[in-house]
Amino acid sequence: MSWDIFSLLRWLLNEHGGDVLNTGILALVIVMSMRLKDVRARLNRLEERIDRIFELLVGKDDKEEE
Repeated sequence: MSWDIFSLLRWLLNEHGGDVLNTGILALVIVMSMRLKDVRARLNRLEERIDRIFELLVGKDDKEEE
């Protein structure tokens, strides 16, 4: 019997549909959580860069006023 990916997937879902669905949802949640942590880290780095730029601009304005 020749197994292609679709017949294998169909068999897997027919035999173990609930388990496959639960595992898929769990994997999706894990991936989304990891991605959210990555986005938060990028946002923190961007926030630090913006703070540094703002401090440089404020410092430059203070020097021009003196």
